[in-house]
Formats: sequence, structure tokens, C-alpha cells
Amino acid sequence: MSEAKTATRLPMITSARVGFSKSAVQEKVLAEKKKVHPLFHVVGTATQAIVKESKDYEDKESIEFRGSFLAINVETGEQFKSGKLYLPSVVEAEFAAAVQQSGMIEIAVTVVAEYAEKAATSYTYNIKSFGKEDNSAFDKLLSLIPGAAKLLPAPEKEAPKAGAKK
Repeated sequence: MSEAKTATRLPMITSARVGFSKSAVQEKVLAEKKKVHPLFHVVGTATQAIVKESKDYEDKESIEFRGSFLAINVETGEQFKSGKLYLPSVVEAEFAAAVQQSGMIEIAVTVVAEYAEKAATSYTYNIKSFGKEDNSAFDKLLSLIPGAAKLLPAPEKEAPKAGAKK
């Protein structure tokens, strides 16, 4: 039986708190601009989504998720636990709406950073989601648009197998 790692308790899970400061992320994305850089994995259950005003930026808000969360630094394997989680702004509203609608959501994501020329920091955060997404509400709405229901998502391209000839 493998030995379980002990997770460090944090007041909240953020990129900086799990080991990725602004300068570290900038250095990473500027070194390889075309790469998507995985930073940390997060799993857990969110039962609340609370809007918080930024202490650093006027008129800027973010959403604090409350529940039980475990984050793992992709580079070091360090584990962190917290009852509070901050996710990239690109998914905050969607996840918060799901929490409000159902009272609880399960989260299984990898937070990534990508080069963004127009961003003040030179990067943007995003996520790769591994949880099941319910898009059934979109199907119902698409059926209201003539012909839209016939449109199918583009098939995913399969990566060539190792050693396969082109």
C-alpha cells in the first residue's frame, strides 16, 4: 500500500499560494509562448460561491468558492487543502451559477497559463476540465433555432499514433 502524502493547509487555494507567483508564471509563458502550461490540479466540492471585492484593484471582483478542495502543484507534486478556492475568471461565473442552481458542484480541473500578447501580465489563466458537463439546456434552446439542431460539433482530430506514417 502506498504512503499517503500529507497536504499543507492553506487559507485559500490560488495560483500564488500553490507555488506560481505572477513572475514565475510570466517567466514560464514567455519562455515557451506557444505552449499551454499546466500549473496545478484542483479537485473538490463547492457548496458556496461568494462575490469578493478585490483588495488590490478598484472595481474588480472575483468569486470565492467554499467547500472542500485539494490542489496539487504539477511541477513539485506538493498537495494543498483548503475550504476556499479561487479559479480563473474565465470559468468563475459559470461555476458560480451551477453552485447557485444545484447547491453543490464537483470540481476536477487543471489550471493552466497561456501566453497572451495583449494581457498586461503577458498571460491568461484558463482551465482544462475533467468533470462531466451538462449541456442539455443548450440542446433544448438550439432546437428553437431552425436548422441549428442539425449542426453537430466538429469531430475531434485524433493524434497520429507513435510510429505511424503520414
